[in-house]
Amino acid sequence: MSLIKKIAGQIVPGAAPKIIFAKKCQAKMQELHLSEKDMREIFSRGEQIKEHMVEKQFNGYKIGLYYFMNDQRNYVVTSVWKR
Repeated sequence: MSLIKKIAGQIVPGAAPKIIFAKKCQAKMQELHLSEKDMREIFSRGEQIKEHMVEKQFNGYKIGLYYFMNDQRNYVVTSVWKR
C-alpha cells in the first residue's frame, strides 16, 4: 500500500469495522436461541468485564461473548455464553 493511500485512509476513515461470527460461535448461538442482532446489541451495549470479553445482564441471566480484531480490522466473535 502506498504512503498516499495510508494517509488518505487516516484522513477519510473507511466504513466502521464489521462484526463477524465464527462457525462454532454461530452453532452455539443457534443452540442458545440467540440471533446476530442480539449479539450485536451485547457487543455495543454490554459491559467489558475483561480484555476482549463483553457481558450484558438481563432479568435473571447474563449473555456474554469473546472477540478479537483480525488483520482486516474487523471484530471476530469466537465464543458466546448464557448464564
